[in-house]
Amino acid sequence: MRTLWNRTAAIAMVAALGGLTSPDAQACTRDDCGSGGLNACYNLTGWKWCGITYSGSQHWTSVNVYNHSSISQVPQSWTNLNSPPAAPGNTLYLNTDGSNHSNHDIDYWDANTSDTWWGYTTYPGGIGANNCINRGGAMIQFNLARVTADATWRLWLAEHETGHAVGLGHVCGCSQGRVMNPCTECSNPATLSGCDAQGLTALYP
Repeated sequence: MRTLWNRTAAIAMVAALGGLTSPDAQACTRDDCGSGGLNACYNLTGWKWCGITYSGSQHWTSVNVYNHSSISQVPQSWTNLNSPPAAPGNTLYLNTDGSNHSNHDIDYWDANTSDTWWGYTTYPGGIGANNCINRGGAMIQFNLARVTADATWRLWLAEHETGHAVGLGHVCGCSQGRVMNPCTECSNPATLSGCDAQGLTALYP
């Protein structure tokens, strides 16, 4: 069984960011944006959660998530990705069983390192047949030594890393998948765009 490591781009954001825009904002380059290019609406990593069942308005199988971290915006990120404010909709269902253990499909943890990254998504449980992420297979870490205290950027970070954990890759620009832009160039960074929603629908129609 192979393990895939999907580290987000090292994002050298200044910890003192005080608002939605900053003179320290970093614009993305081609190297940051994945295989889809500078103008891609969304990019996919090539793997996803499988076996999410849905009938009518009732979900029968979810992606079981749990926030062990101190980033309080994580639960809101689940709601926003499940039901993006911009059309279209999707059948993704990030849901917590509320049980404090480390065997959820996606577990969120704090880290503290001098490295430049803010968030880090890995798949210690590996990827199975048909590029399906193995259940209990994903972990997200937040680097508290780098993460700003600003609530909007923390929500963006939670959405961004959760996006990776469900199969979304990086994009460039702010009119495309704003939440999946790995840089600090966008205003309203935590507001999912229509492209973010389209990427989720491509994965979870």
